[in-house]
Amino acid sequence: MPSLKEFRRQYSAELLTHAPSDLLLGELYEWKGLFTRRLDPTGQNLIDHLDLDRATREDLRQRLAAVPAVPATFAQIDLKNDLQTNADLQLSNLPAPLAASLSVEKIQKFEFGGVVSRRLNGELRIELRQHLDRLKERNQQKYRQVLRHAQVADSVFYAGAVLIQLESTTSLSVEAEEALKKISGKAEFINAKTQQITFGQADCPFAAELVKGKDF
Repeated sequence: MPSLKEFRRQYSAELLTHAPSDLLLGELYEWKGLFTRRLDPTGQNLIDHLDLDRATREDLRQRLAAVPAVPATFAQIDLKNDLQTNADLQLSNLPAPLAASLSVEKIQKFEFGGVVSRRLNGELRIELRQHLDRLKERNQQKYRQVLRHAQVADSVFYAGAVLIQLESTTSLSVEAEEALKKISGKAEFINAKTQQITFGQADCPFAAELVKGKDF
């Protein structure tokens, strides 16, 4: 099973701390923070800045939403050795109350399974590139200020299953237990020393491959 570091090296992917369940390919992200950098969604999509008429924009939005998920090259990922501090647990597909109850030092195993991806390619990508080229020709100022260095979500990755094993002394908060119930998760002791948390398909992606607008 590859490590998170190997996964990120192959896909040039960044972990997401914030990602809505209805995230579209082409979403724009920006880096925030001086000392601790993090990726935050802007709430805008590439298609929102291409000066398209409403019908074309909505057609593209529907097609972006319809891009199917396919199995990623890495079906399983081991995150354990790549988690250094509790801040690393702030993942978009991990409920915040649950993440707040966990401590990196007490995690024995942390795995994502059934990893799938949605990727911009084929005719849809070509069409978006053509719209971007036309914007560059018509409105250089907007292209340079908004899109040239924007971080565009080119691929997004979802975990079909999450498995976390902890030292049995770990105590989950009431809020964490409620959050687990909402996603049909389960926490159980598998032996005297280990507590195991599992939950299934997450609606929110945990990582994205980002490209700058100029490289799209």
